[in-house]
Amino acid sequence: MNTIDYLVALESRVAADWRHLSVRTTASGVRCVGHVPQVGDLAWLHRFYPGISAAELDWSERRMGRPIPPAWRGVLQAMSGLTLFIGRVNLSGLLPGGLMRRDPEDPGPFSIEGNNGSTVRHGPLVALEDFVIGGSSAGQGARYVLHPDQSVSKTDAQAVALLANWSSVPEMLDAEYRAFAALYDRDGNYHPRP
Repeated sequence: MNTIDYLVALESRVAADWRHLSVRTTASGVRCVGHVPQVGDLAWLHRFYPGISAAELDWSERRMGRPIPPAWRGVLQAMSGLTLFIGRVNLSGLLPGGLMRRDPEDPGPFSIEGNNGSTVRHGPLVALEDFVIGGSSAGQGARYVLHPDQSVSKTDAQAVALLANWSSVPEMLDAEYRAFAALYDRDGNYHPRP
């Protein structure tokens, strides 16, 4: 299954798994799944951000000073980011105009620009031709790195320690979703393992 088809299927799977906690679509089209008021009045377990235009991606490339990998451009046009389990898994995206929204009821995704600009310094596990597509807030933080062969690595936040490897974005998302889902109860409460 290609990445775009997988993301559509993942959004449906997440909605089926967590719709009992509510589903909402914001004014800008962000689909929020799994309201967890015990975390915060506006907290949602999962968010799926609508796609972005080719013109916005072109503008982002100029700001970053580097191209977005062609396959990843297609993904961003279909879905410009997602957040699973309140940031424990995150695929970065873009906002129209590149401007961060300050509306807590309708937040935007983390930006790919923050991790991929031409002046960003990476650790030894991120090569120049690699592209940081997201990260994780779990533990000390992590980065998801897309390689030219479409495989994905998970590194620590400094990109010096390799935490995991997958052959594709769908494989990575499936593994991470299953791993983190096991740490949440039906009410959306997090129960970390020792």
